Amino acid sequence: MLFHIKQLAPVGPNGEIIIDYSIHDAVKAGFTRIIFIIRHDIYKDFMDVIGRRIESVCSGLGVEVGYAFQELDDIPAELPEGRVKPWGTGHALLACRGMLDDPFVV
Repeated sequence: MLFHIKQLAPVGPNGEIIIDYSIHDAVKAGFTRIIFIIRHDIYKDFMDVIGRRIESVCSGLGVEVGYAFQELDDIPAELPEGRVKPWGTGHALLACRGMLDDPFVV
């Protein structure tokens, strides 16, 4: 498991990661769909640490879980030479553009 990926590092008293708290609050507020926007290179670790567990919990609550992949070259222009990192939150939203047809929260 790669805990150097900050989003997967345990922070809670029972090994919870930060996103566990966000998902709990979203489901409690009435959201019925969660889309994780991740990179392909962390997919396995993400699934091992949170994906399968959240899918299991959410299926019992009637909450759908989906995945979008943030690709470096999925931009509306030419990729600048030397760019090796994703572009941030706006780029992440672009990655799930085909999955959003309702109001959403980031």
